[in-house]
Amino acid sequence: MPGFPGPLGFTAFAAVKFGGYMLAGLALKKAYPAIRAAAWKIAGTRLLLGFALGLAMVVGGTFLIAALFHLNDMSGYSVYIFLVILRLFVWALIIRMFAGSQAQAPGKWLGYSAAGAAWSTLLDVPAIALAIVSPGSMPFC
Repeated sequence: MPGFPGPLGFTAFAAVKFGGYMLAGLALKKAYPAIRAAAWKIAGTRLLLGFALGLAMVVGGTFLIAALFHLNDMSGYSVYIFLVILRLFVWALIIRMFAGSQAQAPGKWLGYSAAGAAWSTLLDVPAIALAIVSPGSMPFC
């Protein structure tokens, strides 16, 4: 029976994402030397934004993308199309928040935002895998 990950699965998912975002935070600090925030603060902010915006936006955006592109099955395609777009904007916001005026160069800013979106998507593989195999899932019908 399908189910949602339980507390342990959710924790595993969040831990993988946080660890990956810590690495991204270190990379951003190297790219933008004016960033004074610790990598864990960047990671925590990204994780919280991801959870806060992610669920609500993905549900609504998935239906929008499915309607725009005439996807009938609400498959992972419509979810991931919207998710990649959302991640691009979230990473752009994170960079702007922490780099401030140093994030003025659009090419560099958008390039790092795209790299962050790709990194977030790549982190889904181990994060979702761990969430699925973690004990304590909650069944749904």
